[in-house]
Amino acid sequence: MQVMKKKSTITFLRRLSKLRVYQHNNLDNFFAHQKASEDDNAIRGILIANPDHYVSTNTNPDGSGDQELIETMGMYEKPMRYILHTTTDKKDFPAPRLENYPIVLCVIGTDSQTGNYSGITAFHQFKPTEKGFIASLNLYFSDKFPAQLVEQHKMHLAIEFSNWIKAAYDEQNK
Repeated sequence: MQVMKKKSTITFLRRLSKLRVYQHNNLDNFFAHQKASEDDNAIRGILIANPDHYVSTNTNPDGSGDQELIETMGMYEKPMRYILHTTTDKKDFPAPRLENYPIVLCVIGTDSQTGNYSGITAFHQFKPTEKGFIASLNLYFSDKFPAQLVEQHKMHLAIEFSNWIKAAYDEQNK
């Protein structure tokens, strides 16, 4: 699937890596675990999520900044290094909100060297259910990224969120 997205004055043809997760775990517990991981300077949560993650650190020593990450994208070639910035600004959302998905996580990647937009935007939406939650996990890549990377990133995303969900479940049931 390809989606058009206007970013500043540049229009990108985007490739989409999309995954839907159905989880029988409490959404509040999942996000509480994510928050606890962030409080640990994001290192614990990011590094346990996926063996593709090599380095994760906060850009400010007090934990208030963005996150710097070095990872490979689904075993594709060499690691990439970028800064992740979480935003709630709707103008940064690469797609419309899904109806009945009240929680949105939008993360924009910037090149760690230049500070320019990296061509990667994560746009995840969450819906609580009676037995847990449903997550619509989406990454939008500019057309500079090969289709193979986008396809392989689906595996990366599945492993990452599966491990986060398992860690939250294990933490809840200690």
